[in-house]
Amino acid sequence: MSANKTNKVFNYAKIGVALNANPALRSEFFERFRDDVIALHNDTVFALQNKYVVCVLCGKDIAEKAFDLWVTDGFITIEEQLYGDDDNIHEVVLASFSFGSRNFEVLVVRGMNHPSAHLHAHKQGQMKEALENSCSLIVATKHYAQRTTTTTTTTTTTTIKEYLVKLNATYIETMEARKSKWRILLPTPEDRRKVFVADESLWFQKQLAVCRNMQLENPAVFNNVQIVFEMFDTKLALKLLRTHGFAYRLGRVNTSEKFVEKLLLVFKQYCHEKRKFFEQIACNNCLFAHLFDAEFFEKMDEFFAEYCGNEPALFARFACGSLFAHLFDDGFFRRLEQVRDEVFKGVQGALASAMCDSFCAALANANDEKYTSFLGRLKHVRDKVFKGNEGALATACRDSLWIRHALANRDEAHITELKKGLQNSGEQQQGQQPNPKPRQPMFRRPEPRLQED
Repeated sequence: MSANKTNKVFNYAKIGVALNANPALRSEFFERFRDDVIALHNDTVFALQNKYVVCVLCGKDIAEKAFDLWVTDGFITIEEQLYGDDDNIHEVVLASFSFGSRNFEVLVVRGMNHPSAHLHAHKQGQMKEALENSCSLIVATKHYAQRTTTTTTTTTTTTIKEYLVKLNATYIETMEARKSKWRILLPTPEDRRKVFVADESLWFQKQLAVCRNMQLENPAVFNNVQIVFEMFDTKLALKLLRTHGFAYRLGRVNTSEKFVEKLLLVFKQYCHEKRKFFEQIACNNCLFAHLFDAEFFEKMDEFFAEYCGNEPALFARFACGSLFAHLFDDGFFRRLEQVRDEVFKGVQGALASAMCDSFCAALANANDEKYTSFLGRLKHVRDKVFKGNEGALATACRDSLWIRHALANRDEAHITELKKGLQNSGEQQQGQQPNPKPRQPMFRRPEPRLQED
């Protein structure tokens, strides 16, 4: 559970207050912590690889109002300080507690903020630096916690500080190698500033954290990334990297080659190697969620043939996140087929014009009773508001606010209000044009459609 301000689940500032004021809550919190530590100690695979469990205290409130009070209350004992920096911000201690007849040891890492705070720090350089130090210390502590085996470099004499020095040197070397690869991918200073430096690059901030972790120092990964940049040009490649899951799959050693192979297959089979179609299809948060599924291409082939007539231009018009998210939902496609045939009179182009996340969500989230009502309302609105014109209905369906309003109910007063809204919208658009074109019943200008050269 996240206490981030944007989560709206609870007020994170009250966590420390609540823990400090409620001993029973602290005790219950410790019991859950204790059970998790014991579960890891009892895990055979984990125990063979690690001597200690590592616990990271998520911020000052948890450190002072939970862990420190656990020590005061005698729930847990600090045995030894293993690391402490000069400014007393970061610390690692060896702690222990007893349960039943056994004693359990745990390494506790204390930092200044929650370990993910740097993702929300934006321009707060001091916080970012402190969090980078926290992350480095966590990794060094995990190395210290490992047992010496044939697959680890852990020794019984290496201290956490020595691990930290080694890991920081490796980190600097790795990041310099990655920077040099980014300079090859983005050869002009203008591109690099636009993506990584300039104020207008804030759109890349969250994705930059992922891109920074792309393993470009690996020759095979870098070669695959180069293929993407060369195939789709820099502008589109950067747009793809903004897409959720794209950079992660492209930039990892164990997924990069397979990902590019499947990506190019999508580009060839469903876009006929047309970049503009691929952009509309691929710059979509849900497409890559199923790309590695065994039956992905089988399902895509079925949809491409059944609904698009194997035409990439029409397929690009169909593309939206909810469609790809429900690629393996047979019930969704059964409803989609019925809507196509009964509401849009079998016209594939009209159905494609209606496709958007809100429209697909209405199909996917309804039970049979709700869907029947949804289907009836679509027909009613088509006939009463649009005089049976399925194309005009399809255009209006792309407006998520409109579709929620239009399908609320079917009484005559509601239909009259819809007609007035459509008429007022048309008059406003007509008044904005020196030479008005014939009015279309819509609430907003339809999104541009890509046409094949």
